[in-house]
Amino acid sequence: DTVERLSLEIEEEKKNLNGLVPGAAIVRVGNKQDDIAYERGAIKTLNKYGVKCHTYAFPEDITHEEFMAEFKAINESAHIHGILLLRPLPSQINSTEIEYTINPLKDIDGISPLNIGKIFNEDKSGFAPCTAEAAMEMLKTLDVDLCGKKVVIVGAGMVVGRPLSLLMLSANATVTVCNVFTKSLVSYTKNAEVLVVATGVRNLIKAEHVAPGSIIIDVGI
Repeated sequence: DTVERLSLEIEEEKKNLNGLVPGAAIVRVGNKQDDIAYERGAIKTLNKYGVKCHTYAFPEDITHEEFMAEFKAINESAHIHGILLLRPLPSQINSTEIEYTINPLKDIDGISPLNIGKIFNEDKSGFAPCTAEAAMEMLKTLDVDLCGKKVVIVGAGMVVGRPLSLLMLSANATVTVCNVFTKSLVSYTKNAEVLVVATGVRNLIKAEHVAPGSIIIDVGI
């Protein structure tokens, strides 16, 4: 499966690190249970592959200035090779400034405008948002040739829908992007050979939305 294949690839890549232990920073603001659960899962996975995790938890009411000072220190640390910022951030923090500040080479989740621009330009040296890339890796494991395939993505967010549409286009798929406001959604989804659902809306897709024999990727939690 996908995990097994990627595990083997990671073990091969680790041989080129010459003993370096990669360090990852997981940055969380507040104590939302879904963030904490995601953090635990990330730590477990990263530790499994020999990555040393550094967790940074800040209070929900931290000011933007205080958070920026802390974030810049993490961003500049020589011990940190990757940063995973749990989002969304509280409203008092300017997320755009964070996105422009993060070192693109440490940008695990592909939030830097430079990495997003590289996806748009089909520059494979950039980092795509990990959930969008995970969908592509699943299709790769299934040996799905996306060239010419009719792909419908329901969800147009910057975390999954939009970057995934660009990755699909780079694979020469024919891509339609819908959202929760799309009228007659079924008229789009029922013709899809690959259907990706990433809206966070429960029960949006029903049996009548799905074509027989299609591949469905559910990005919901």
